[in-house]
Amino acid sequence: MSEIAHAFEDAAKKAEQGLAKDFATGYHDILKETEQKTGQVADTVAENEVTTVEDLGRAGERRGGESGVGDVRQPEGGAGGAGDGAGSPPPRTGGPEGPGVPPDGPPWPARDDIPGHARGKMLRPPNKRHTVSGVKAGPPKAENSLILREHEQAVKDDIAQIAAGNAHWDPETSRYTINGRSYGIEPSGTVFPDSGVGIVNLSRNEYSALKELIKAGGDPGRVPAFTRAPHFVNDPQSVANALALFNRIFT
Repeated sequence: MSEIAHAFEDAAKKAEQGLAKDFATGYHDILKETEQKTGQVADTVAENEVTTVEDLGRAGERRGGESGVGDVRQPEGGAGGAGDGAGSPPPRTGGPEGPGVPPDGPPWPARDDIPGHARGKMLRPPNKRHTVSGVKAGPPKAENSLILREHEQAVKDDIAQIAAGNAHWDPETSRYTINGRSYGIEPSGTVFPDSGVGIVNLSRNEYSALKELIKAGGDPGRVPAFTRAPHFVNDPQSVANALALFNRIFT
């Protein structure tokens, strides 16, 4: 291997250590935020349950006083039957599978009563450019996110949870958060990974360098562009970061 390749290898080792540290820090922050939001949701649910129980108790007392029976009775003929003619269907709480039950997919049909951009859409998995197998043919963009192989199934499960209304929606960032990962939804319904556990964010040069390394089997010495193309020559750290990520994925 050439001296250039050795230099990239040394830089990649340092970059890999930095990636691991950044990943751990980011993961800790996401878990802390998720724990706080989960606690808030739990408090709200508990308050709603107490209110519901109290309302049912008062309703039972009123019906008991009218009929001489202390329990809440169904009108004759069942809900909406001929007993009193005042029956009405229960409020909608979810899709055909029930409230909060993840649907089958892909694509995943999102409920039409959930907040955010996923509402009522058919959610589709991320574009192949966000996967390791799709990098080779993926177009580099200003901002890129890559799902590590061992987390691809978890991402699919997250999308099903978003469709079921079980993810936290942040209107300020237009992102859903679930299981330590955040996602955006395109107008077409295609989901894209934003950040979090098992998701690596890459610059345009880092994505381009990773793409070249995959084609070259991980040998930077076989990529002439690394020593000729201005965007690589002027940004050697991106090449080093990409090489560190390649080694993390394939070794």
